[in-house]
Amino acid sequence: MQALCVFTTLAWLCFGLAGLLGLSVPVCAEDNVGSTVTGVSDSPADRFACSTDSAVWMAYRERFDSFLSDFMNSEKEEGLRSALSFVLSPLRLRLVRECTVGVIGGLFLLAKRGVERGGQLAAGAGQGGRYKGGGPLEWAQRAFRLLHLAQIFVFVLRNGNLIPEEEGSRWGGVTAESLLSLMQSLREVILQHRRQKAATIQKVSSDFRYEGSRVGVVSVCAYDDRWVLKNGGVANRNWYVAAHSGYEAVVLQDHPLGAGHRDVDIQHSKLALLARLLRSGRFDFVLWTDCDSVVMNREVTVDSIVRQAEILKGDGGERVDFCISEEHWGLSSANFIVRNSEWSIEVLEKGYELLRTQMPLFGDQDALIFLLMSEAALSSEIRQGGDSFEEKAAVVPQESLNSYDSLNAALMGCRGYEDGDFIVTFPGCRSFQSCNPLFLRSYAESMGRQAVASLDRDQEEVDLAFSYDTQLRLLGPPDVALRYFGFSTGIQGDKEAPKGDEAHDIGKVIAQKPTMERDEL
Repeated sequence: MQALCVFTTLAWLCFGLAGLLGLSVPVCAEDNVGSTVTGVSDSPADRFACSTDSAVWMAYRERFDSFLSDFMNSEKEEGLRSALSFVLSPLRLRLVRECTVGVIGGLFLLAKRGVERGGQLAAGAGQGGRYKGGGPLEWAQRAFRLLHLAQIFVFVLRNGNLIPEEEGSRWGGVTAESLLSLMQSLREVILQHRRQKAATIQKVSSDFRYEGSRVGVVSVCAYDDRWVLKNGGVANRNWYVAAHSGYEAVVLQDHPLGAGHRDVDIQHSKLALLARLLRSGRFDFVLWTDCDSVVMNREVTVDSIVRQAEILKGDGGERVDFCISEEHWGLSSANFIVRNSEWSIEVLEKGYELLRTQMPLFGDQDALIFLLMSEAALSSEIRQGGDSFEEKAAVVPQESLNSYDSLNAALMGCRGYEDGDFIVTFPGCRSFQSCNPLFLRSYAESMGRQAVASLDRDQEEVDLAFSYDTQLRLLGPPDVALRYFGFSTGIQGDKEAPKGDEAHDIGKVIAQKPTMERDEL
């Protein structure tokens, strides 16, 4: 017991010393205060429970309980914030696997405190509440980012996107439902503010170019011949870059890091690939596009998206080095733009290293969310009127980089593809039988029917591409697509839309739903 007290005191000293020095991360070495994740049980009953033999988590628990019992106390709020900053340091992130639900609970508690400043929470959605606006926007932005961070750790649980009820009750009663409800209500207010601001600023021409800019359009299309993406992705990127001098398509059809790295997940390796391309000096910007995204409007330049983000970010047109879009769950790494700068390259390299050494359960998207917002969201200072986000990065409107097909957009409560949008994405499209027609129809809408013919696909597949079902999934209208494919409403308040793991394969979900006759719509 005496030794345990010493270690607990040491953990407390680490947290406290960091606060006294004005540091966001405590100064003590990880090896002195924490246990390793190898001691965590993987039994069904225990795998979500927090480590009970770690001084770090005992100290964290004390700070959590102290703030929970005195929710309006700023000093106790700062204590929990500094404890979270410690365990969420990129150098010790693997510690989170010892107490993932505890971290989720702490982030959720800080988010609730942020939006309650000024009485901004309305009743509803369990213990989460709904944000009703009326307070300083920066606190809403801060809470939104904290909830994003909480959400990526919900994914790490590998529990069907759910927080185990028993363990959640030990950490302030946090549930996936309450987290998402608060996140959605914040998102509505923030999106409204962004639209209002965007309506007042100078619009950048879609063909804008920085002088002499060199742009790489990068994808990995490592599919077998059953997938139209294998060759269609190459054709689509080549079609796009042909319209712009200085643009080059880099489309790989095998592992991007080579045969010696096949143990590395392809989605993880894209961060290393982009860093290498930028370090080579070959490009001023790279646009990453997942192969199952389709460029629909070749008139839109990568340069114009970056420039618009710079103008939107501030009156002075501050330089932006990283452009990424946001959808229902948070930031999306399906399509994003990176400027060649030391800062942005380091983000990519740190993200790859994080995936390899600290948090292999992360996807590349989770790593980017963590790196682009954790430091700002957990800072003791809040940016007046601004977002708790990396200053050199910008969140761009979804239609700028990542419009969803109409059905997915309706189910997820986000932006559906409209004519003139740059790129369309099909989240959860995992079956070549149900997805190939969607890709073919998208290629036809963008590159023309002749391009579809050149891909030499089976006639039955081509016929399906031009069917009413495919048209409705891609082009909508979204509300009609929902009813036609057997869903009642979208994800907000819906009991029939796909949830948990099944939402990741929309083709499988649709196959199990009876469709309506056209005259019933």
